[in-house]
Amino acid sequence: RTTPPSALKEADLLQLMDQNGIGTDATMAQHIEKQIERQYARKEGVMFSPTPLGEALVTAYSRMGMDNMWRPALRSAMEAGISAVA
Repeated sequence: RTTPPSALKEADLLQLMDQNGIGTDATMAQHIEKQIERQYARKEGVMFSPTPLGEALVTAYSRMGMDNMWRPALRSAMEAGISAVA
């Protein structure tokens, strides 16, 4: 059984995104807003936490053996490929 991640401060989330090559300074806010808009996560003050939908997606991907779908390496590789083309 997977355990949902604990809530993250906005600064911690941005640091993790930067460390994993997800987004640029100009696009990170858009990435975060998209997760909130799709109701995968919620923001309360400066803290982010997963919603039941976000937790369900992670659990389902894990059960199907598709952990790479929610781990940062996939998004990082996609963005690196896009940057290489640009």
